Amino acid sequence: AMYLVGVLGFIPLGTAGIKANISNLGADQYDTSDPAQRAAQESFFSVFYCSINVGALVAFGFFTTFASSGGLGVPREWGYCVAYGAMSLCMLLALGIFLSGRKKYRLSPPQQRSALMSLGGRVWAAAAQGKSSEAQSVAVGLVLLLVSISLSVATSLQPGGGNTTMAIAFATAAAGTFCVVSPCMDPAWVCSATASPASSPQELQEAEDVRDFLAMIPRLFLGSLAFNAVYNAMQFWYQQQACQMDVRLPFGSSGFQLSGSFFNIADCLAIILATPLIVAILEPALERYSRRPMSHGGKFSIGMLI
Repeated sequence: AMYLVGVLGFIPLGTAGIKANISNLGADQYDTSDPAQRAAQESFFSVFYCSINVGALVAFGFFTTFASSGGLGVPREWGYCVAYGAMSLCMLLALGIFLSGRKKYRLSPPQQRSALMSLGGRVWAAAAQGKSSEAQSVAVGLVLLLVSISLSVATSLQPGGGNTTMAIAFATAAAGTFCVVSPCMDPAWVCSATASPASSPQELQEAEDVRDFLAMIPRLFLGSLAFNAVYNAMQFWYQQQACQMDVRLPFGSSGFQLSGSFFNIADCLAIILATPLIVAILEPALERYSRRPMSHGGKFSIGMLI
């Protein structure tokens, strides 16, 4: 029970906290009004992404097998404990390095109001007051998405697999996605439903910020669905192939074998090798050929095609 709470509770919370902040903090260190710093910011994200996959390469290539089989003098029954302990020490070391340079960071002042609260408040007010059917659709869609997540969790905890529950969760997620994405194709309703000519400049600016964010929702949802469908299917495929292979090693103690997760190193190696080639060679070549800078949409399309 403690392991389940840690894996499904505390680790996701920690991961979400890191992922949601570390890239934003890195981006804030650059003044994007300076073309040189804007280019350096893009380089930062490339290096950051490669660094993540170097860590994943070590994790999949060594620690997954070490955790399940032991090794280096560590008995098999202590493998997971030592593996998680080693990763905890790495996190403490990373935290120490981060804190040591805190005085040199460029820090942005906190917003007076949470962007999420502004978004939720505007949409909820328009939906509750009946000023916008689009806002009501977004509200219903968000509720359906939360229900689908709950059903997915319930399915994973059911001993029999729960195929019916999974089908309902999938249908609920599809309906929720449609209800959220459709009104956001043209979110001009946000300003007309939540602001008026008598509103203060700050309120008008907030409504425009919410409108601009909602305009990105279709791309975020559809891009995330496209990427994660392929990515998660790939990870499952590695595990499935491992179940059909003899992954025992010709050396080591009896029963020593590679973990099924080991084969994810193929994905990590591809990213580590391909990212510098795309950034340093392919993108400049395409920009020279087209005689214009590569757009974010173009970069995303190249990544999805590759």
